[in-house]
Formats: sequence, C-alpha cells, structure tokens
Amino acid sequence: MISLRRIGLCLLMALFASPAMAQLPLGQQGPSIGPDPFLEAVSRGSFESVQQQINGGAEVNKVYPDGGTALIAAAKAGYVDVTDLLVKSKARLEQKDKSQNTALSWSAERGHADVVRILLAAGADPNTLNRDGSTPIIKAAKGGFVEIAQLLIERKADINRADYTGLTALDWAERNRQPNIVRILKQAGAR
Repeated sequence: MISLRRIGLCLLMALFASPAMAQLPLGQQGPSIGPDPFLEAVSRGSFESVQQQINGGAEVNKVYPDGGTALIAAAKAGYVDVTDLLVKSKARLEQKDKSQNTALSWSAERGHADVVRILLAAGADPNTLNRDGSTPIIKAAKGGFVEIAQLLIERKADINRADYTGLTALDWAERNRQPNIVRILKQAGAR
C-alpha cells in the first residue's frame, strides 16, 4: 500500500523536475501557489499592510476566483480605512462578484454605513442590481439600516424598484417589521 507521504513526495519531485521549473534562473521561484498577500492584508483589515502592497505594485483591481476584488472584500467586512484607501487607489466601484453584488451592495446588506458613505461619495451606483434583483436600498430595508437607507435616498436610489420577487424596499421593510425604514421610505415617496 502506498502512503500519502510517498504520494506527496512523488508529486513534489514531479513539480521540481518539470521543464517549466528547470528553466527558471537559480534562486527564482515559480508562480505563487499560496494565498495572495494583497487579499490577505485586505481580509485582515490591515491598513498599513494594504498600503505597502499597493506601493509595492499590487494589482488593486485583480479579480479573484469568486469574482470579487479587494474592494468588495474590504466593504463586505466593513473596513472603513482600507475601503477608503482602495477607492483612492482607483479600485473599480462597480465590479460584481459571482452573486452580482458590488462593494456597495455588500456594505448596505451588512450595515456598514461609513463604508456606504465612502462608496457613494466616490460615485458608486445606488441602483445596482444583484442576482436576485435586489438594490442596496432593498438590502438596507431588509436589515433595518436607517442611516444607510437615508444615504441611499439622498443619492437618488430608486425606492420603488422591485426585486425579482416583486417586492420593493417598502415591502421588505414592512415584512421585516422595520417601522423606521417604513417611515423614511414613505416620506421619500415610496409606494
């Protein structure tokens, strides 16, 4: 019976014996097979590390296997300083991940008002749609995030747009018993 250790050793030998590896100059490494240091720094919310990575040439708009970017990761986690740094470094605001959510969509869904404020000030689309037709205002209404709903209304979010189930932000706020959201949506003209 062949052990896993022996299989692993054989795989390593095959990798280092490959023609691609043989052609590298002495001391130079092949393509990285480990975690992406830039995304790791963003995921930890480490402003200094992210800044060092950007200064070192990190690709700010690199799209990862989930379709997301560093900006989406920072906004989703609510990292205000990192989000601001990425926006100032020309991160694409409208990049969508595989669920068709943008950084603004995620931050609205998760209740990160300061991140929403940064993204809107930079020009993020308040009416972007995700896979189920939800907009950031629908996400804010579902979660009861009053400050975010107000920010989106100020930026002309379409408060009467329905998602693919036919429900609007007002419908979701009523269903989820969010009276403060219901009030500000009605004041803004929601029907």
